Amino acid sequence: MPIRIPLMSEEELGQIVDRAMERLAELDIQYTFDKIAIQKLATLASGFPWFVHVLGHSALLAVHDSNRNTVDAYDIEVAVRSLSDNRFAQRFRDLYHAAVAELWKREAVLRTFALWPSQDIPTNGIYRVLKRLGISNPSTYVNHLSSGAYPILVKPPLQKRGAWRFANQMFKVYVKVRKPMFDVNGRIRQAWRAEFAGTEFADEAESLWVR
Repeated sequence: MPIRIPLMSEEELGQIVDRAMERLAELDIQYTFDKIAIQKLATLASGFPWFVHVLGHSALLAVHDSNRNTVDAYDIEVAVRSLSDNRFAQRFRDLYHAAVAELWKREAVLRTFALWPSQDIPTNGIYRVLKRLGISNPSTYVNHLSSGAYPILVKPPLQKRGAWRFANQMFKVYVKVRKPMFDVNGRIRQAWRAEFAGTEFADEAESLWVR
């Protein structure tokens, strides 16, 4: 039976880093994360400890390769840029490539859906953003993403129409932070800001990774 586990708070995610550093110190391996790096890592992880482990591991490798001892915010950025090539994320990488299928419009739809801050994603606002991107038939691509043996988007329980959610919420975070296959992030951010300017959702586009 599935067991519902609540998302971790940013404070709890930061404690994962603290415990890892304590363990390394016990082994006489002296590495540290500065406060900004820990905060950035916890924010990007969006409640999922898996991202703390994977991104933190990559950041430590970057520091080691540059003969330094302290992980800073830039090292977290390097880790995020390498996420699409990370061997621990292979399952998500394969799913992402299958979802995009070399179509920039499908990638734009996928990444725009991943920006919505809550679990249930209403199509009315998202479709307006996508139409600003020149995607006149977003429902076609949503159908692609919600079909097959392993659908990425699913209907919420008791929701007949007008909303979707990611079948795997951790994959939603992966979509948002990994680098895109096509140059779509800047256009998505611009369209999102134009559509949601002055609303509580306006800043969500800032969390879309642009490097």
